[in-house]
Amino acid sequence: MNTEIENVSKQDKTLNQEPTLKDIEEHLKRQDREAKKTVYGSYAAFGGAILMVGVSLLLGSKILSASTLFWEYVFLIVVGFGVMLWSLYKQQEN
Repeated sequence: MNTEIENVSKQDKTLNQEPTLKDIEEHLKRQDREAKKTVYGSYAAFGGAILMVGVSLLLGSKILSASTLFWEYVFLIVVGFGVMLWSLYKQQEN
C-alpha cells in the first residue's frame, strides 16, 4: 500500500515537475548535514591555528635558547591537535 502511494507521488512529480513535501524535507535535511560539516571544518582550522602557534613558539624558543614556558607550548600543541582531530571526527560522523 505504501509503495503505491510513493509511486503515485513520483508520477505526480514527473507530470507536474513540482517538488513534493517529502522532496523538500530531504533537501533541507541534506542542507543541514552539509552545514554541520562546514562548521566542524571551521573548528579544524581553528585547531590547526592553535597548533601552529604552539609549534612556532616552541621552535622560536629553541632557536633563541630560552627554555621558559616549555609546557605551555606543549599544551598549545596538544590542544591544537585535540581540536583538529575532534572536529574532523565530528565532520565524518555527520
